[in-house]
Amino acid sequence: MSSFVKDYASSCLLVSVEGNIGSGKSTFLSYCGQDPIVEVLQEPIAKWSNVGGVNLLDNFYKDPKVWAYPFQMEVLMSLFDQYTSEPVRPIRMVERSLWSARHCFQRSMSASGSLDSTTSALLDQFHDTVASHWRAHPHAIVYLTTSPDVSYQRLRARGRPEEMNVPLKYLQDLDQYHQEWLLDLQARNMADEIFTIDVDRPLPELHHAFDQCMSNLRLMLL
Repeated sequence: MSSFVKDYASSCLLVSVEGNIGSGKSTFLSYCGQDPIVEVLQEPIAKWSNVGGVNLLDNFYKDPKVWAYPFQMEVLMSLFDQYTSEPVRPIRMVERSLWSARHCFQRSMSASGSLDSTTSALLDQFHDTVASHWRAHPHAIVYLTTSPDVSYQRLRARGRPEEMNVPLKYLQDLDQYHQEWLLDLQARNMADEIFTIDVDRPLPELHHAFDQCMSNLRLMLL
């Protein structure tokens, strides 16, 4: 087990499923969730859409300079709750992680000016505090790689009201930040824990790749 995952005993194999908006994470998770040893925790979109009666997700997309900080804080708290709750199956798959939230999405918010240096530093402090919990560390990463153009087409096709005004440029930036973050992990000799699946292909062609990924994760249980 690498230094990315602290040497603590764990009651399950924690897997973060990463990828751009519209990359197919929900499809992958739904497919793997049919396996009786897999517990799936998807992004709590419904929760983010009603925080004390406020739709944080919609507000963030409409006015990111005002809503980036509260939305990102809610995302971090949601992820922490998901990772640290009691597992019910041998493999727990969680949509995204505290690390992609920081190094991809928070980075995008800072680069666009939606977060200033103070709010970004506060989020960093919160991240560092919650990330010190041993259960917040994934044992493996599954990265679903897709071109921003394909992600954009899928995003438009699924028709979430909050996402209808998301520009292609946002997805292009997130794609770059995901790749740079994962390259940094690989540079620190963590490539064995990263399983990459090219999901630009039609769904019927992906089932074999999904099955192979599950086989690799099962081996980590041994």
